[in-house]
Amino acid sequence: RERDVLPIPAPQAAVSPDGRLVAYVFERSPEVPFRKRQISDGTSDIWIFDRTTGEHRQLTRHRGREKSPAFSPDGASLASGSADETVRVWQVSNGRQLRLMTVPGYDVECVAFSPDGALLAAGSDDGLVRLWNPSNGELLRTLEGHTNIVMSAAFAPDGARLATGAYDETVRLWGISP
Repeated sequence: RERDVLPIPAPQAAVSPDGRLVAYVFERSPEVPFRKRQISDGTSDIWIFDRTTGEHRQLTRHRGREKSPAFSPDGASLASGSADETVRVWQVSNGRQLRLMTVPGYDVECVAFSPDGALLAAGSDDGLVRLWNPSNGELLRTLEGHTNIVMSAAFAPDGARLATGAYDETVRLWGISP
């Protein structure tokens, strides 16, 4: 059954593993029902909608354009890419930033957790896909092959492969060794 829960522009969204929460990118606009009037300043934040309570709450509050929210497999954290050249991992319960990884000189367009939560993939405007350890922020591997902006990333259910799509008109399937 379809249910309209966001009467605002939200170009990207993710559902928590238990289905209770919906994270969405809120692009600041002139007016929304549950916030005071706001003038768009070219930034966006991630908000959380709780399906059980019907409440919306702001998760992120920094001067970047947030993109591509992705819940960790346990639902306790959420990753986001940003136009401020960062990948951030947030604690869902209180919005505390847990990790900050940088991609100097390039926007981060997409992020995805591996099914076991041990890897965080981030695709960026330089055509690279970076694999991070989300628990400590260590860059583990960089995947080269795309020649344009990487816009999407998704792990196979077994975590052995990562699919990425880019503006170079290719989809790549990467073998990810444990």
